[in-house]
Amino acid sequence: MMNIPEEPTEFGLFKEELYRRFTEPKKYITFVFYFAFVIFLLAGIGWIIPLVMVWYYGVGHDYKELSIFSQSLSTYAIALAATSFVDLVISKDDPKISRRPFKNLFSMAVMFSFIIVVALTLWTFSAMSIGWSLFLAILGTILSLIIWWVANGDNAQYMEEPPSPSAATGGDPSKGAPDPKALEGGLN
Repeated sequence: MMNIPEEPTEFGLFKEELYRRFTEPKKYITFVFYFAFVIFLLAGIGWIIPLVMVWYYGVGHDYKELSIFSQSLSTYAIALAATSFVDLVISKDDPKISRRPFKNLFSMAVMFSFIIVVALTLWTFSAMSIGWSLFLAILGTILSLIIWWVANGDNAQYMEEPPSPSAATGGDPSKGAPDPKALEGGLN
């Protein structure tokens, strides 16, 4: 009897694509630095300043400073998740990326995740305990960072390929330097 390999299910293909979008970007230093410095630090300045103020000045008796930090973190999470969704929807297919399946499914998943982030973080603007407020704001922010990573996991704009060994800026280090005698006489 002949063994015929099974066709992967759509769910299996979706899991593979999700895994690829989680693991592939960390190979590119441009992607990782953009995520760390632009997305996390520069875009996060709105929550970093209140955090520094809480750390430097301390927390008052009414926890107003922590509430401001929690609301700032929530605003960051909502903005990051929303722009990730929009970027995924309007991104163009790059011919260098051979696999772009599930664009619509990823769009729906990111939109659903955005709704979850909004639902989690909007509670920080209500009169609830500061502990729950901080917990939901941090959870929403972590989720929005994951959403950004997955939504941009195959964005060629952030994935700079290293130069080829034959490029004018590179060269193959295993070949060594050219023979100086061959260079004598110039380009006659």
